[in-house]
Amino acid sequence: MNAGDEDRPSEAQLTYAWSWFQYHAGQRLTAFNFFLIIVGVVAVAFAQAIDKDWEIVGVAVGALGAMIAIGFLALDVRNEELVDCGREALRALEGGTVHPSRDAHRRVWLEGTGWIGSWASRSDVRRGWISHSRWLRLIELAVAVLFAGAAVWAGFGFPA
Repeated sequence: MNAGDEDRPSEAQLTYAWSWFQYHAGQRLTAFNFFLIIVGVVAVAFAQAIDKDWEIVGVAVGALGAMIAIGFLALDVRNEELVDCGREALRALEGGTVHPSRDAHRRVWLEGTGWIGSWASRSDVRRGWISHSRWLRLIELAVAVLFAGAAVWAGFGFPA
């Protein structure tokens, strides 16, 4: 054993932390993919309710769609916390070694190349708008609001 080796993380620790991060990051994207599929199915069911003028079914399907979206939003929050646990463990284990997210501010895309990069690079607030968390949750919340509105619309008999 060399001097200083006791301070270095073991291969097993790094592997475990990476596996944790990779698994939960994958779960997060997989959950969002299933969310999109389920939203499509529920939207088709709502369209059928409109076509057949089934107000009660429309209310139920709209409410179900809103609940599903809120449920996936909650799952996303949970999954992000688990991803962050892995991210923090990797940061602690890696110590002073290179870590991609530590140098995120130096990525070319965020530094002004292209219209999004030039807009986002002007402030940390704008940079935050181009994150997985922001967009996944914004989409899930928008779907919840749309389905809730659809349920109300169905409750009034699908007025034109």
